[in-house]
Amino acid sequence: MANIQYISPIRLFEHFSISYDGEINIARIKKQLIAEFDFAKNGFIETRDYTYNKNDVLKEIEKDNFQHRLQYHKKIWANKNILGFLEKNTVNLETLTIDFSTFLSDKDFDSFLSPYFAAPFNYISRNLLNEKKLEDMSALLTYGYFLLPAEREEAFKSIRIFLNKNMRFLKNISKENYKSFRPKIQHWIITGWADFLNNLPDEFYSQKIDFATDLVNLTVKLQKTNKKDCISISKGLIQLKYLTPNLRETVIKNNKIYHSNQQKSNYRWLIWGGIILLKILATGGCH
Repeated sequence: MANIQYISPIRLFEHFSISYDGEINIARIKKQLIAEFDFAKNGFIETRDYTYNKNDVLKEIEKDNFQHRLQYHKKIWANKNILGFLEKNTVNLETLTIDFSTFLSDKDFDSFLSPYFAAPFNYISRNLLNEKKLEDMSALLTYGYFLLPAEREEAFKSIRIFLNKNMRFLKNISKENYKSFRPKIQHWIITGWADFLNNLPDEFYSQKIDFATDLVNLTVKLQKTNKKDCISISKGLIQLKYLTPNLRETVIKNNKIYHSNQQKSNYRWLIWGGIILLKILATGGCH
């Protein structure tokens, strides 16, 4: 099914004072709306900064199960966060779990929502990824279950582009050019990205493994020249779930080595600091 831009019919009903509570007379509503569209300039009706066209409105109302679908339209209209998500590509992720709780385990709602959900999901994903807000992207991914197979490819388009772009960066990094590449991959050095990879949909599993492998290879390149970054990336890798057994074993072993080397380095600095202090004391302190 093609992706569809959601515009609530409730706004249109209220514009023309059409009652939508309880049992409705669909034939009467259809007849009134046809008359209104025929009377409207250019066949479009504008209200509260939204534009309705005759074909889209009638297509929805003429659905055999519109009486049932109307219940979902009403609930969405009453929830401004979900309405904003669908109509304006804006969302408050902190309350979305509560907002969607009414619709959990409702397969009819999934079928209803999915065609409307894909485009704003992709749009919001693109904005979050462009801003490198991977923790927020991780939260958004938890609502991917509303997407049915027909809409998933379009909904996840920005995620796929983002991962492919970052994989190219990782593959092109060497010890010599790392300084110039570092700003492009800084979001993988700071914490908070592991949940993003963990929450990727199942269809990204192969790409997730390839991406984690590239990050592992990067830590190997950095372990001597950029130890701090190496350890930071390794901390994220150790949090990844559902890796292949071999990759998981490599991540764990490398993480132990990196931290062991760091501890040895700290111990050497401690000894060196102690020697300096002893020399100062032996010479009677600082003058």
